[in-house]
Amino acid sequence: GTVFTTGKPVNIPHAYADLRFNPGFDKQTGFFTRSILCTPILSRAGEVLGVTQILNKRTGPFGLEDEQTVEALTQQLGVALDNARLFERSSALYKYIATLQAHNDFPATLRQITATAASLTPTHPPYITDAAATLSRTPCDRQGRARVAAPRFSAACHGVSRSVR
Repeated sequence: GTVFTTGKPVNIPHAYADLRFNPGFDKQTGFFTRSILCTPILSRAGEVLGVTQILNKRTGPFGLEDEQTVEALTQQLGVALDNARLFERSSALYKYIATLQAHNDFPATLRQITATAASLTPTHPPYITDAAATLSRTPCDRQGRARVAAPRFSAACHGVSRSVR
């Protein structure tokens, strides 16, 4: 937990001499931990995503070169995990947009969504209804997708619809 909490690597040359070490796993399995090298896996933003843990170097305790090698590997892991999360988010956004664009009558769908939202929140500002009306008059392409709708709708929702019509 220390490496995950602090985001700093820990090199423990003698596991049983370190109070942070929990010998419970060794007792359960019969394994004997001599040395431990733990390194955080960091995102590009410095967020701790996980931790690598290497046990029992064959030729004594882990040294500075081992720390540098593992740090280089965990940096690559961090980049790979960041890329995987970014891909997952962009895929979800693409699917959401494709679902919205699949409607044959996007403006009518938006009017229905806005009307439902208005009925659930009767005290909503009147410019939300104006926003839906603005968007419903937005020209659509052959697939029913509203052209330049997002900027108009966003502006209208913020009460500046007259300036972008």
